[in-house]
Amino acid sequence: MFIVPLTEMTSLNSIDGISKIGSGSINIDDDKEKEESFADTLKSAIMGVKELEMKSQQDSYDLAMGKTDDIEGIMIQSAKTTTAIEITTQIVTRVVNTYKEIMQMQI
Repeated sequence: MFIVPLTEMTSLNSIDGISKIGSGSINIDDDKEKEESFADTLKSAIMGVKELEMKSQQDSYDLAMGKTDDIEGIMIQSAKTTTAIEITTQIVTRVVNTYKEIMQMQI
């Protein structure tokens, strides 16, 4: 049995342009940073899900009217939309539950 020797890991300092998770900022350029609030981030995510849903509905309508025959693409788009809606619902539920817990805390 041959054991592969461990090699030295490269430094993570060389990775540029990645912001810390939960920092609330988005790196647009190396020099510029745009601060976004949690509400803005949540609104943009929900708008993205809404756009996915509208595209999926339009694709289904086009298939039903005979304007397209790409059933595989429509099924993939439908699965993406369903997953996005389910994840969004779970996130909203968790945020509401967390808010309720915080409101019930004694100071």
